[in-house]
Amino acid sequence: MTWVLVAASSAVVAYQFHTSPLTGAFATMAVTAAYLAGSGLAGSQPWSLVLPYGLWLAVEGASARGLSLLVRRGARAADRMVAEAERVRRSAAVADARRADEREYLAALHDTASATLLMVGSGVVLRRETWLCEQAARDLDVISGRTGQVDGELDLVMVLRDVVERVPLRIDWRSVEPVPVPATVAVALGHSTREALTNVVRHAGVDAAEVVVIRRGVTVVVEVRDRGCGFDPGQVSDHHHGVTRSLVQRMAAMGGHARVESAPGRGTLVRMEWPDERS
Repeated sequence: MTWVLVAASSAVVAYQFHTSPLTGAFATMAVTAAYLAGSGLAGSQPWSLVLPYGLWLAVEGASARGLSLLVRRGARAADRMVAEAERVRRSAAVADARRADEREYLAALHDTASATLLMVGSGVVLRRETWLCEQAARDLDVISGRTGQVDGELDLVMVLRDVVERVPLRIDWRSVEPVPVPATVAVALGHSTREALTNVVRHAGVDAAEVVVIRRGVTVVVEVRDRGCGFDPGQVSDHHHGVTRSLVQRMAAMGGHARVESAPGRGTLVRMEWPDERS
């Protein structure tokens, strides 16, 4: 056992991981033959000791080749698993994006054309109204995607004033001015406020509502209150689109939250809060 045997063993093992099986086998035989020939020429050890070392080199080469094949097979299996996991992740991301897009479209349809048509169908509008024609035109722009995306900041008060001016209710308006918020937040709060006012028109049995826009610390608060017939929130299904999607889920999606307080005969309060983390 000399440094020559250690070097020969290292060479035999290394060849199996970096060459083809045929080249590795040839290298093993060549190194083994060279070792035996060198030992014979040196004459320092009897052949009864040298031959087992030569056989050991051949066994090392075969074992290293087997280990190399197992490692490569495991690596290919791992690559396939990683590729399959990535394919599944990509498919799930696409499906999530598609569902999110569908939910947003359904929410826009519910908040616009569906709500307008339902008011007409339920007898809320009994004659031709100018505001109804204008509302139908805006609904068409929203569901056809012609409104576009808004960036930057908007004054929430101005956005909500535009909303309340377009509903057939007498509005008692209370607010501080201005209330600058990101445009996406202003648009979402505008849609939610319109949904709350639409519910007043459809269900409350009154022709007036109160809208409040205030800041409480760093939190922007929008409240819509009516003195109508009210309802029991516990009896509303979680799948009810107006409450769960247009209000609660929409506010949750932008980091805020919404709460609906009501009771039969005691009116309804919709409170929407958004924490302004920029403050």
